[in-house]
Amino acid sequence: MGTNETELREFMDSLKYEAYLITSDEINQLVQLPISKYYQTSHVFNVLFTKPNKMINQES
Repeated sequence: MGTNETELREFMDSLKYEAYLITSDEINQLVQLPISKYYQTSHVFNVLFTKPNKMINQES
């Protein structure tokens, strides 16, 4: 498995997983991170990996 964000995300992408940034924004808690985009921050952040079409619709 990867030893940094790039390697981890490339590995998960090779297994056909999509990456989502988990945010504190109540309206948009999950933001898809395409393999070519990286989240730049000096803080720790969490991501969710899921297979395409496996996300549950979160609308009420």
